[in-house]
Amino acid sequence: MRHTASREIRLEELDLQHAPLPDTELLPSGKRAQYDKLRSALEAYWGGMPPREVLRIHGVSRQRLSYHEDRFFLPHADGRVWGFRALISGTRIKQYDREQPSNGQTINDGAGAAGSFTQLLKAYPTAKAVLDKAIARQEGREPESIALNLAELHRTLLGVLRHEGVGPTQYPLCTVTCAYQAMRNYVLDGIRDRGTGAARNGLFGQEANDGLDGGSGKTGWLQPLLPCDIACYDEQQLPAIGTVTIEHEGHRFVLPMERMSLCLLVSQHPKCILAYHLSHRSRVSSADFLETFNNLLTPWSPREFKSLPDLAYKEGSGLPNGLIPGFLEGLRIALIRLDNDLTHYADAILVYLRELLGAAIEFGKVGRWLTRYAVEQVFAALQKEISRLPSTTGSGPADRHVHDPVGNAVKWNVSFEELSELVEVIVANFNGAPRRELYGATPIEALRREWAGRHAEGSAIPGYLPTLAEHIPLPVGICKVTIRGSEKKGVPPYIELDHAKYTSDLLHCAWHLIGTPMIALLQRDHRLIQIRYRNGSSFGPVNVTGHWSHSFHDRPTRQEIVRLHKQRTIQYAGSDDPIEVFKAHKMEQMRAHANRNPGKVVRGSNKVLSTLSGGTPIGPISSAPAAPVAPAHAPDTTDLWTSTRLAAQESLK
Repeated sequence: MRHTASREIRLEELDLQHAPLPDTELLPSGKRAQYDKLRSALEAYWGGMPPREVLRIHGVSRQRLSYHEDRFFLPHADGRVWGFRALISGTRIKQYDREQPSNGQTINDGAGAAGSFTQLLKAYPTAKAVLDKAIARQEGREPESIALNLAELHRTLLGVLRHEGVGPTQYPLCTVTCAYQAMRNYVLDGIRDRGTGAARNGLFGQEANDGLDGGSGKTGWLQPLLPCDIACYDEQQLPAIGTVTIEHEGHRFVLPMERMSLCLLVSQHPKCILAYHLSHRSRVSSADFLETFNNLLTPWSPREFKSLPDLAYKEGSGLPNGLIPGFLEGLRIALIRLDNDLTHYADAILVYLRELLGAAIEFGKVGRWLTRYAVEQVFAALQKEISRLPSTTGSGPADRHVHDPVGNAVKWNVSFEELSELVEVIVANFNGAPRRELYGATPIEALRREWAGRHAEGSAIPGYLPTLAEHIPLPVGICKVTIRGSEKKGVPPYIELDHAKYTSDLLHCAWHLIGTPMIALLQRDHRLIQIRYRNGSSFGPVNVTGHWSHSFHDRPTRQEIVRLHKQRTIQYAGSDDPIEVFKAHKMEQMRAHANRNPGKVVRGSNKVLSTLSGGTPIGPISSAPAAPVAPAHAPDTTDLWTSTRLAAQESLK
C-alpha cells in the first residue's frame, strides 16, 4: 500500500517481485543502462537509504526519485499500476518503416520525409553499397581514404541514383539539400556502430582516435617482450625558475635565468627511469640527446648534496646502472621511441647512436603521445613534486598556484645547483617507489628480479661493453670535416672547425691524408675532438691550437664569441684568451641587466653557463680569471671502437 510520505514505504508492502516489468531485451544498450540505474536508485530509496546517499552512489536526485515514484503508481490501461514500466519513456521498440511513397507530392522542402532515406536505400541496393564501401561498414575492410570527403561522397550517391532512373520529382532530388543531412547521419551512425579506429580515422583523421584511445586500455601491436626492450625518450622544461649568483668587481648579485630542460630515457616495461640529463639550455639540442645516453652508459653513484644537505635518497632508490650488478652487460634496447619534434636531429647522430647501441629509432606521429605514454606519465609525476617550489611556473599561466615565480626565485635564491640536486633526488626516488602496475614492487626491484639470472643464462645478442663509456665517451655533436694542408707551402695537415685549427702529433705527419673527408665527434670541451674515417674506424683525438686552447669552452660559446667579434662587440688580440674576454663582457652585461631590470629573466645566457662556470656544476660565478686547464687527451681506442661497431652490426643482422 502506498503512503503519503514516501519515506514510510517499505519493500514488503510494495511487493516489488510482482511489480509490472518491461521487456528489457528490446531496449537499446543506452536505455537499458538508464533503466537499471533508476530501478536500483528507487529500490535503495524505498529501502531506507537517505536521498543524499542515493545521489552520491546512483547519481539520481531527490526530484527525479519523486517524479518516477509518482509514475510508478499511476494506473495502466491493463488495470494494474505502471510499475517499473514507468521508468522507460520515449523508447522505440520497432524501427520505423515508411510505407508512403517519397516524391514531391508527399514531401514539402524536407518536411514529411521521415523514413525516406531508409526507404531509398532499400529500393536501390547499389546506392547503399556505395555508402557502405566508403565507410567500411563490412567487417575486415578499411576505409577507402584517410580523410573521407562527405561532399564528394554525396555527389557520387546522386550520380548512382540518376543512373538508376531517379527523376527530379522523386526523393532525394525533390528536396533542396538532396538528402545530404540524411546521408551524413547514416555515415556517422555506421562509423559509431562499428566502433573501430580505422573507420573513425577515415572520417575525422588520426587525431580523433588519440583522445578516445587514452582511457580505453588499448595498446599498440609493438610491445616489449623483455624488460627494457623498448625505451622512450623525451624532454620538457622544468616548471621552476632558477637563479645564478654572480660575483663581479666586489659585488654579489642574483640573476634569474631561463628554465632548464629535463631529458629522460624511460623503459616502457617496467616503467623505470634508465637515465636523465639536466640541460641548462631552455631549448634542447642533439647534444643533450647524446648526453642522456652517455649517462646511461656511465654507472650511477649517490650524489653528495652541498647546496641542500638535508636532502636524502629513499632506501633502494637510484638508477639501474649502478644499483643492479651486470645491468649494462644484460641491457638490450631494441627500440628507442622519440617525439616527432625531434626529427630535426642530424641523421649522422641518429646513425651513430643506432650503430653504437644496436637499437632502432622510431619517431612518433604528430599529437600521438600514446606511443610514448611511459615517459609522459613519468614527467607528470615529476612535475607534481617540482611544482611545490615557490618559484614554480605551474602547468600554465592559468595555474592558481603560480604567483610571481621570477620574484620568488630571487627572493628565496632558488639556485640552479639546488634545482639540480632536487631533480636528482626526485628522479632516484621515483625508481624506488612502489608501483601499482608492478603489484607493489619498485622499478628497481622488478629489474633486479629480471636481471638475477641473465648472466648465468647468457644471451644470443651481445650486450654493451662495461668499459664503453670509459674509453669511448659519447660525443655531443657530429659533423663532417676535411683535412687541410700543403706540403709544397710547408703547412702541416690540420682540421679547421669553427674558426680554429686542430692537429695532433699523428695528424702532423699524415701528409697522405690531405683532402680526405673525415667525421668529427665533438666533445663537451670543444678544445678536443675525436676524428674518424668515413668507414667508422678511429683515427684518434686532435687538439685545438692557438689562443682557443687556454680555457674550457663548448661549441655554442665559441660560436657566440666569433659572432660578437665580427660585430666588433668584443676585441681580443692573437695572444689574448678569448674565453676570458667573453666572460668579462658577459659579466658586465649581466651586472647591467641586474641594475636596469631587477627581477627579470636573463634571456639567451643559459647556453654559455657551462663556460662561465669553467665546466663545473653551476654555482657562484666569479669574474676572476681561472687557471688554464689543458684539455684531456683521449686514449687511442681504435681496436675497441672497431670491435664494438662490428658487434652492433652483427646484432642488427
